[in-house]
Amino acid sequence: LYKLYSEGEGPPVALIRVPEFLDLLVDALYNPASKITAEHKSKYIYLLAYSVSVVESSRRGKGRRLNKEELKSTIQAIEKTHTLLVNHKGSSELIAEVNTLFSCIRFPVVGMGVLHWVDLTVSEPNFFKLNTDHTPLHLVLVDEIVSNHPLLHHKALKLLTLLFENSYDELDVLVRVKYKSPVSVAS
Repeated sequence: LYKLYSEGEGPPVALIRVPEFLDLLVDALYNPASKITAEHKSKYIYLLAYSVSVVESSRRGKGRRLNKEELKSTIQAIEKTHTLLVNHKGSSELIAEVNTLFSCIRFPVVGMGVLHWVDLTVSEPNFFKLNTDHTPLHLVLVDEIVSNHPLLHHKALKLLTLLFENSYDELDVLVRVKYKSPVSVAS
């Protein structure tokens, strides 16, 4: 697929805009447990960016035209966030890069990927046990995603609802209340 879409005009963009395929690419790039080779990583990033940023239009009798204006910036945003999130798992390590994350989150596909990463990260059983922040950076990222992308509100609400409904039995009662208060404010 990469070879077909990276050389010349390639097949119609609609062929790689299948939601299941896009979900696979997002999961491969933003799942902390995913192990992809450097060779495949660049191809996955290219295909994901191509599918969400290239606009295809047809002209009467003249074939189709591709608008690739957003392709390069989308690739760069996906690369930056992928590198940051894969290499820095803790909130304290990511605080220094929060401005970079915020600027990349303005791309809807990056917002989707970061939301997926947040979901997988905070769903780990020991996440809140090890996290000492009053409002974890992960929730700040969800807030930024929701502020920029109305179409991701439903996914973010599902995530926040799951976080709020989780019992967190391993934590002290006061700690549980402390963590649920920013979640209830965010939702």
